[in-house]
Amino acid sequence: MRRNPALRTVAKRGLAIAIFLSVASPVIACPMCKDAAVDAGKTAAAAGLDFNRSIYIMLGGFAGLVGVTGGVIYKAVGNQSRSR
Repeated sequence: MRRNPALRTVAKRGLAIAIFLSVASPVIACPMCKDAAVDAGKTAAAAGLDFNRSIYIMLGGFAGLVGVTGGVIYKAVGNQSRSR
């Protein structure tokens, strides 16, 4: 008995989303939230590094979103040209 390929695709995407969400939860990208916790040993330079990291994380998320969207569009256009 063969399995439905669409079901496999949905299962793979669901697994990818579950892995992404489980890995994304420990990431702390908000330096203000981090600084809200009382931390007497933190200096101004460390706060600047936290801001840098949060900006890089946000830019990485945006670049990933643009890359995935572009890949989906590229694949859809390629599939249409092959079917003609």
